[in-house]
Amino acid sequence: MPKKVERKLTKFSDIYGKVSSLSGKVISLTNDVIDVEFPKNKTPQIGTILISDTDAILSVEAILDSSIVRTVVISQNTNIALGEKVSSTGKPLQAPVGEEVLGRLFNVFGQPIDGKELSKKQKFQNVEIVRKSGRKEFILKDKKVVTGIKVIDFFLPILEGDKMGMFGGAGVGKTLVVKEIINNLTTRKQNANSIFVGIGERSREGEELYRELYESNLIDKVALVFAQMNDTPSARMKVIYSALTMAE
Repeated sequence: MPKKVERKLTKFSDIYGKVSSLSGKVISLTNDVIDVEFPKNKTPQIGTILISDTDAILSVEAILDSSIVRTVVISQNTNIALGEKVSSTGKPLQAPVGEEVLGRLFNVFGQPIDGKELSKKQKFQNVEIVRKSGRKEFILKDKKVVTGIKVIDFFLPILEGDKMGMFGGAGVGKTLVVKEIINNLTTRKQNANSIFVGIGERSREGEELYRELYESNLIDKVALVFAQMNDTPSARMKVIYSALTMAE
């Protein structure tokens, strides 16, 4: 059994570095939506991560004019006030990449939440959140992903690049099916690794999945990324892009 996990987070500055000299002030607050005023013609780019004096973490979502940006709060800490100073990190969200992520648990900021320190070899990559209008046709590869679960492979085969939804109430075996698919992909295909992203889940569900993967000797082939139900809506929305960056 793995030891009880203590939530000792890697420092934010260890991943995003020191804040830049560019700073602004909060001029409007509407729930988790914050407008920040910067010096004229010096607004940070969309996607840039900002941090307030009270350590609330924001993401630039829109540039309203030459000096004002609209942001959303990503951190659980939403303690921010009018007139508060906000500084730019000069970076977008960062996602850990490479083999070092296997067997680890991360949050939306790329911080490990499994009580272990980051590997000295750990590399990070910018998380790109694509904003495009319209629809783009996606061509699937004519190659099946063999899950090893007959009812799926026969009645609802999955093609590479495809998506599949699995719906069910609590306790009916969704996690068991996911774990079985991970196990079969690991044993049937050499170097087949998996990324599991938990969006809006209860804390106990993530902890239970980690323990089940650990006890099944599958944890070293999986990286887990979570934005749970106590995280902000914007964190839950953005965590999927962090997971996709890790997978790619």
